[in-house]
Amino acid sequence: MFSYILRRVAVAIPLIFGVLTLTFFIIRLAPGDPASFFIQPGISPNVAEQMREQYGLNDPLPVQYVKWLSNILQGDFGRSFSRQQPVFDVIMEAVPVTITIATLTLILNFIFGIIIGIISAVRQNSKLDRALTISALFFYSMPEFWFALMLIILFALKLQILPASNL
Repeated sequence: MFSYILRRVAVAIPLIFGVLTLTFFIIRLAPGDPASFFIQPGISPNVAEQMREQYGLNDPLPVQYVKWLSNILQGDFGRSFSRQQPVFDVIMEAVPVTITIATLTLILNFIFGIIIGIISAVRQNSKLDRALTISALFFYSMPEFWFALMLIILFALKLQILPASNL
């Protein structure tokens, strides 16, 4: 068992490194200047150049990559341009909601899984069994956040049974 876990971790490390590398370079290959995301229109060219220098956007791409990767490995994800606060803080704000959604989804999956399992066992090889199996596979393959969004739309916006926020 330990060797299995060790192999999985050994495979995960280069995979994560590859995803980080692809993410960095795909974002940099997008058309336009990365500084345009945070430089306001009408700002003086001197101030824009200072901001590019401050964020290291004047450095060659390999230097930017090494700095970025080094910061990521140290837990420094940079600053959010839209919120003007550290990205780590933005992520930590979302963690409680994410845990709530994941927990509720797990509970619902457990309850409905037991019910569907019992019905399928009692009505083995029937049309109902096949329909429930297909439905279970469909919902199992659906991402939790998307399913949560669909439930919010259904119960908060369409049926107006639950509030859309502050759950």
